[in-house]
Amino acid sequence: MAAEVKLSPNLLGDMEKASKEIIKKILLAAELKAKEKVPVRTGALRDSISVDEETLTLGASAVYAAAVEYGTAKQPAQPYLTPANGSDKRSWGVR
Repeated sequence: MAAEVKLSPNLLGDMEKASKEIIKKILLAAELKAKEKVPVRTGALRDSISVDEETLTLGASAVYAAAVEYGTAKQPAQPYLTPANGSDKRSWGVR
């Protein structure tokens, strides 16, 4: 006789919900890191940093957000989102 494992019909839904909650917590922590790291003149860029809980994304809505993050021909980059979201390997302890 073969052994059988029966999975709860709700298992995948429960796992998806739990995964989204974990990702949301990670993103909210990254939002705080980004707000600590972002250069501040008026506070508008810092205040525009937020997590979209529907799409599970972290971003900044200020018009000049990308120019600060990536730099321009005349201004060096001042990354604040990349280090905060773990894209920087060093933030994960990877060399």
